[in-house]
Amino acid sequence: MRRICFFGDGLVAGQGDETGLGWVGRLCAIERSAGRTFSGYALGIEGNTSRDIQARWRSEAERRAGVPRAGVFTTGGLVFSFGVHDMAEVQGRGIRVPLPEVLANAEEMLSEAREAWPVLWIGPLPSLPGATGPYPAETFSGARTVALSTAFRDLARDLAIPYLDLCSLLPSDPAWRQASAGRSDLFPDGAGHQAIAAVVRRWAPWRTWMEAPQRVIPAGTPQPAGSAGSRLQDQL
Repeated sequence: MRRICFFGDGLVAGQGDETGLGWVGRLCAIERSAGRTFSGYALGIEGNTSRDIQARWRSEAERRAGVPRAGVFTTGGLVFSFGVHDMAEVQGRGIRVPLPEVLANAEEMLSEAREAWPVLWIGPLPSLPGATGPYPAETFSGARTVALSTAFRDLARDLAIPYLDLCSLLPSDPAWRQASAGRSDLFPDGAGHQAIAAVVRRWAPWRTWMEAPQRVIPAGTPQPAGSAGSRLQDQL
């Protein structure tokens, strides 16, 4: 069975969603109800920055998605979504992770990931005016988040990894606008998570993953180092 790991912060974990499903759980439920067969793992941790995710993603991916090799199981992929906590300003300390370091972390992490698995990248949410996060000492800026998402988009282009720019898409999405009206929380409620799930589901690279036939790498197929990810991306 195809296995898809979602790495990120509280947004991936479903923070703010009163059902606990989050956009990942909602997206997986919609796809399964449409007959798609796969296992989805929401591997988000509240407050995680790119530093935190970089330190843990590889071992967690190998435990769940495995290391792609001949005759083992149907291939899946990795989805990354992070950044909002990197750009948080901590009282008395400044920005948690400076932009150049965030980009270096992202490039190292995603370059390594794509060598072994197909990879998708989903950008951070647009920060709402006056947004408050889980930690009182942190403040968030819409301008910083947009600048980060733009830099992520450029890096994704250079790495040839599909990137979904939520900062550009969500402000004009009717369902998102209705769900976020009057809210000041960093992460959305269930309606907001549902809106994100709908946007991701319409995204062409995600649809390619869902609609491509599931395949097992034939036993005995040579798997030279550094080539698995690109071949698996073609299969998905």
